[in-house]
Amino acid sequence: LEQSASKKATKAGVPPGYSGFVSALYCNASAGLQDLLSLFIELSDRFGGGEKMLPVRFNFLGKSSVLLTDPRHIHQVFNDSEHFSQSSHPQSMARFRELLGFNLISVDHDVWKVVRSRTTAILNGRPLAEHGDVMRSVMETSCLPFFERCAATQEPLDIFSSMLEFSSKVVFMAFMRLRAEEIPDHIHPALNRLFGHVRRHVLEPSFPLWVPSPANNEFKRDRDSVRDFIQPYIERQKTLDTMMGSVIRAHTRRIPGRSDARIPEYIASVFVGAEESGAHDLSRLSESVAKVLEARRDEPTYQLGRELARAANEWAKATKRALSIRQEQFEAALETLLCEGGEIDRELVLQEMVSNLIGGSETTILLMTWGLYFMSERPEVQEKLHREAAADTEHKVPLITPSTMKERWSYVYNVLRETLRLAPPAAVFNRPVIADVTLDGFTLEKGTLVWGCQYITHRSPHVWSEPERFMPERFEQPIPAGAFFPFTLGPRMCVGMGYAHLEAAIALATIAKYFTFECRTRDVSHEMGLTFRPDRPVMVVLKKRACEDAISGA
Repeated sequence: LEQSASKKATKAGVPPGYSGFVSALYCNASAGLQDLLSLFIELSDRFGGGEKMLPVRFNFLGKSSVLLTDPRHIHQVFNDSEHFSQSSHPQSMARFRELLGFNLISVDHDVWKVVRSRTTAILNGRPLAEHGDVMRSVMETSCLPFFERCAATQEPLDIFSSMLEFSSKVVFMAFMRLRAEEIPDHIHPALNRLFGHVRRHVLEPSFPLWVPSPANNEFKRDRDSVRDFIQPYIERQKTLDTMMGSVIRAHTRRIPGRSDARIPEYIASVFVGAEESGAHDLSRLSESVAKVLEARRDEPTYQLGRELARAANEWAKATKRALSIRQEQFEAALETLLCEGGEIDRELVLQEMVSNLIGGSETTILLMTWGLYFMSERPEVQEKLHREAAADTEHKVPLITPSTMKERWSYVYNVLRETLRLAPPAAVFNRPVIADVTLDGFTLEKGTLVWGCQYITHRSPHVWSEPERFMPERFEQPIPAGAFFPFTLGPRMCVGMGYAHLEAAIALATIAKYFTFECRTRDVSHEMGLTFRPDRPVMVVLKKRACEDAISGA
């Protein structure tokens, strides 16, 4: 009966699928008893029409919903802002906000634009290159000696745990500019358990956080443990050009006009040139600063600081002066002046920093873990990656930088993309329809909740040849628009994508340079949650490559 009704609806321009009260109960029960991904695979297999890759309707959490798997439809959702929202449905993010508070993923779109801008500045350009230096340092001083000991004893290592410690250590050192010895060992597993709770309970029914269930109590203990570690650094970080410093200044309630008079004086002090500026030039600088403050005083601190820096740079160019400090330090100092005497909202600082620390580690841990697992079954992939990494004879840890990733390290880059194809960090996403729209003759009404599924599209035999095979070479050819979206697409694509690529590339290339590896864990599947984790420990045995010198003496 359901199939018959679905066919009739399809003829009328409605996507095939489940409809009605009983079907809604079935879909929600199925998602609860299994997981959302399993439901989506069933919907696609039952109603998607095979190579037609039709939209499929269903009801989830009381919302009229449609599952899209065709790359053309995925591409349209992310690029058609007239008909599709640029952010997820608020209901799906409510639990995320309850658990983590203020964070880039779940804030309203207007707030997101500001937070995205300042977060992007810390995760791209020169700051990202500096994060890469931290990654290489931790790999060389901490990870490589540990891997060599494991190889010598042939002791299997849990690669998820190893990558957890590496990535967690890096993110604290990069985002807070800490030394390794300042980070206590208990913080790494606490951060992992903290997000483990989030990823399980965002998409599953669970008790509100105020209910003293064992899971909620454990979550609060781990959250407080991480926050207690961060808290003392607020005063120390508030003037620095770090991720944490940027977050602190963003959550400082400014006192307008407090330091306006000193801003031109400070700017003049950090620009030097062959010619001394006279009173006229300094007057021009003061006028430029005053215009920015008058026109943009109500803007967020980060944006106001950027506008002041832009005006200062234009003045410096006209007066032939050069900045004597780094641009990032200059902008942080301007923000600090703007925040002088203001009150720091410590709660929001802690919320956003915990979220950033999780975001800067979870995706990368998964990318490294899945990459090693897939490569362990393909020795020829290991060899190709080894040859690319071993060609860098000047550095113990391969010198991979953001600017050289795609060209100089093309094979490791394709290994990462193929890993993300088979094991995307998140397996599903949603976007509300904000205006009636037609997809291939099917009408989606305003209010419909559109779901996409990276896992299904990334593994579709109608999109990819040999879709279940780990084959990095496939990315040497162009791929259809909308066929590959591990970090989603469009304006809300993951801001940390470059950071994750860089860290995982450094880890995988380093391991392949010195070791071969074999996985002792068979038939690893996924554990569905907010992110796509392995369903069991992935145990890997490393073997030292005979042609390489001992790491300790290299």
